Amino acid sequence: MEWGWKKPWLVVLRVVIVIGVLQFQVFGRNSSNNGCFPEEKKSLLEFKSAYSNESLLPSWVNDPKSNCCEWERVTCDRFTGHVIHLSLQRLYKNQGLGNMALWCMNISVETRVNWSLFLSFKELRTLNLSVNCFHGFIWERDNRSKWTLKKLEKLDLSYNNLKQSVMEFLSALTSLNHLNLAYNDIGGLFPSKELSHLRNLVTLDLTANNLHGGLTNQATNPRDARRAFGAARYGALRAPPQLSEMSTAQV
Repeated sequence: MEWGWKKPWLVVLRVVIVIGVLQFQVFGRNSSNNGCFPEEKKSLLEFKSAYSNESLLPSWVNDPKSNCCEWERVTCDRFTGHVIHLSLQRLYKNQGLGNMALWCMNISVETRVNWSLFLSFKELRTLNLSVNCFHGFIWERDNRSKWTLKKLEKLDLSYNNLKQSVMEFLSALTSLNHLNLAYNDIGGLFPSKELSHLRNLVTLDLTANNLHGGLTNQATNPRDARRAFGAARYGALRAPPQLSEMSTAQV
């Protein structure tokens, strides 16, 4: 008879313990750095040092009391404290950038981004690296799975100078839904075999590149073709007739 009233209390006690453990895992383990994970904070500071103009990102400071989730251009998940959005556009590490209409062509120093700096952001959803005059990425081709961000959905690389070589790198980012490659001086045939790996892709902007080809073998109908073709109507590509005749409202 004793177990009849003791057992429910034991169940309740176990539930309370489990809830406490979960709360510690979510909220407590990153409390030592005031709401920002140490490895993510370290990567942000290294990125600033390597790629940002010194006059920008003043809130990004190497101070134990500084919460990187409160830094400009950084958004963290309010429950886990992990970085989920990064807006790292227009940082201009190298001075002397003229009219942006030149699409970074006058920059004499080639800057390649070390992709390993982003691997600590396991929960990253959105990354904007546009208008930075980057020429490519540093990564290991022999270990592609190591270099992917499994939750990255939106990537903006517009207004850089990445050219065709960026395609191989992008093929490893299979979780992407939205990809902007406008104004990158990318040449060659479209669709490329590298883009075929991005099976979750919904929108693709290829405005003002030097690609040629069509989507007649890639899309089942003009509506799907227009969506995949991105900004073909702006002259990024030579679009098939059925795409040129469609209006934006039809997409």
